[in-house]
Amino acid sequence: MPGGGASITTGAALGKQSRDRRKSQQPGPTPQQIKENQQREAAQVEAKQQAEDDTLAKTQGLGPDFLSKQRIFRDSRDKFFEHQAEVNAADKDDNVQYREICDRYLAAKKNFEAAKAVKEEAEKEGLVGRAREGDQEAVRALLGKEGVDLNSRDSTQQSALTAALSNNDAKMVEILLAQDGIDVNSGMPPLHHAAQNGSTECIALLIKHKDISLDQKYDGKSAMQVAQSYDSKEHLAVVTQLREAGATEFSSSCCLLS
Repeated sequence: MPGGGASITTGAALGKQSRDRRKSQQPGPTPQQIKENQQREAAQVEAKQQAEDDTLAKTQGLGPDFLSKQRIFRDSRDKFFEHQAEVNAADKDDNVQYREICDRYLAAKKNFEAAKAVKEEAEKEGLVGRAREGDQEAVRALLGKEGVDLNSRDSTQQSALTAALSNNDAKMVEILLAQDGIDVNSGMPPLHHAAQNGSTECIALLIKHKDISLDQKYDGKSAMQVAQSYDSKEHLAVVTQLREAGATEFSSSCCLLS
């Protein structure tokens, strides 16, 4: 019946209104509960950051000195962001107070930049840092250290292999490629790094590796297409190397292929 249907609908609506009213009348969290929730969230963030620091230190072969400097860096960074937010929210019409806020911000910025420089210097002693510096003896020693991961990345997201490739350090590349388990295809592939740099020596080493993917694409381009996008004799030589090795993903309209 129409009347019965209307009654049922009305009853359901009234029931929902009653539930909504009871829900709205429930007390919200107290200031103490809000504070405890914030402390809990902050502790979780801190624990996650500490775990990340511990993993970075272990896989890069870095010790307690690095972890100490990393903690100082994180603390100074947090304070810098706090003072930055304070500046953004400050009343610029109150010249005296605004100047004090800016002074605190500048001091925090100086401390943050100093802590960052110290942390970065300490990180150079790890696997990626030593590979970047071309320190063959240190790299060999670190690779023999328990917990060090050949394919791990530092805070700049470079691996030892890509760091060596960035410097066209063929000898370091050769040392790393000789290690069991070396990853030659992840992230921006090493072959793309070498192609971008026009490094024929590094290309020659990479194309011999049993796991190399000659036609793998990164950001829509193969290593050969990356080399083709540069107009130099070194990049032309790289294109030739890749084609002779069996690479097929190229740009047919590129002058370097003609």
